Amino acid sequence: MARNEAAESAANDQSEQAKEDAFVERLTFLAKQHTMRGLARRVDVPNPTVSRYIRKGLPAASFCRRLVERVGVNPSWLLTGEGSPMITDAVAVGQASATDLLELVQAMGAVTKMRLGALAGNQSAKVLRELNDAMVRYEELRAKLNEQSRETFSQIVKSLDAALGTEKDTTRAESLIKAGEQISRLCDDPELEREFTKRRSFHAWLRGDASESSRLAREVFLQDLMRRDELDAAGLQSAWELAGSLRMQLRLRDARRIAETALLFAGDDTHDSQGYNVVLEAAAMTDIDLGDLRRGQERLAEIVPRMPNKWCERSTRPMLGVAHFLGGGVSYEAARGYSETPMPYFLAFMALWTEEEKHLEDVQRHAYHAKTAHDPRVIVTDAFVKHLLMAKRGKSSGAVMASLHDSLAKLPAEVSMADFKAYVVPVIETQIAIAAGDTKHALSSFEKSDSLSQASPSKSLFVMFAGIHHRNALRLSADSAGKKLDAARARALDFFKRYIDAGYWVFCAALP
Repeated sequence: MARNEAAESAANDQSEQAKEDAFVERLTFLAKQHTMRGLARRVDVPNPTVSRYIRKGLPAASFCRRLVERVGVNPSWLLTGEGSPMITDAVAVGQASATDLLELVQAMGAVTKMRLGALAGNQSAKVLRELNDAMVRYEELRAKLNEQSRETFSQIVKSLDAALGTEKDTTRAESLIKAGEQISRLCDDPELEREFTKRRSFHAWLRGDASESSRLAREVFLQDLMRRDELDAAGLQSAWELAGSLRMQLRLRDARRIAETALLFAGDDTHDSQGYNVVLEAAAMTDIDLGDLRRGQERLAEIVPRMPNKWCERSTRPMLGVAHFLGGGVSYEAARGYSETPMPYFLAFMALWTEEEKHLEDVQRHAYHAKTAHDPRVIVTDAFVKHLLMAKRGKSSGAVMASLHDSLAKLPAEVSMADFKAYVVPVIETQIAIAAGDTKHALSSFEKSDSLSQASPSKSLFVMFAGIHHRNALRLSADSAGKKLDAARARALDFFKRYIDAGYWVFCAALP
């Protein structure tokens, strides 16, 4: 009896050790897939900790949880070895449901084959029964597939949220999106589909693909607008995302319409929410770009005390600083002091206008230290500032332009910024060529930017870039002996008159 108990105990010990060894093998597999350092960074633990878990096993529960949430590891595979290693392996889900899918197809075939024309004959009762049975089976199978796939779809959406949140891991997000697109075909859950579409839109925004981002954001916003009489917090969030995507396409008037519509349909109980305030901030930003500086300033001042401090420091206060800079009431340095941690592109807008080397240098320092390398706006505006500074320091126009084009060509593959680059780059190229004394290149770039702006009335440059464009026209027309730039000069003078009359006094310095 004692010998049997001892043997059983030894067998249990061996079984537990085998499980522990298998678990360590799975951790080793993950370390090889992501590298030891990469895995440690993803789950936010020191490298030696991961190494110890791989050598000895017995990891902390929080470590396992982070593997699931942040890396996308299949929890069933991690704990038991069952299933595929990653949640993104939608094939495994498809195989598990293959029998049900086949039955579903057969049920659909049975419905199709029902000879409904025979209902007029003697077999009508039999045909009706067969049709009813086939339809019942079809609905049962659809419900079963929906239930089986919902949990997996939900986990994919959560993992995608983590990848796009603090991690900003667009590569992992791409894999999760592909998996989600497959599993969504099996899952009939409108709320999950909505959340998945929202995250796909944000992923497109991170890549700088404004067109795709706005297409997806529009789907969500229209659903939110149609499903109830008033927009709730989620609906306001979708409106903000859509307005942001439209701004990246320079469709500022469309962005304004979306923001104003959202504010109009916002429920009374949302007026103190962050969702309402970010939409109001987007509306204020568009007001400023489209010539209503005073309303934009008033809206931003209204928002500041209501926004979370972190958001306010990075966005609302810097934006208010730019607004006051445009109004001519504060210098670059004073506007810079509105926040300790502003998004660098707010500073870039002002520095590109002043063209002072100390301001351009300040933007570069701030962009270098800011942890916003994933933001396409920061990447592109930093390139503008860097190359204007090179021209101001005497670098030849040809060398600066070659470097600028090389910088833009080397942007991460996921960053497109198509509209921004098409319409804004020629404006900055003109500015750089003027600074470098290359009138020929400046005229060529200006003609390109001017013809684009005239041919695309649906597009509007951000107000600071519009100001730089029209300042370029005045500078070039002053140096031109011919009348080729007369029309552009007239448009520039009209622009500055309208905007200075509206309170944009910083533009006074551009007038001859």
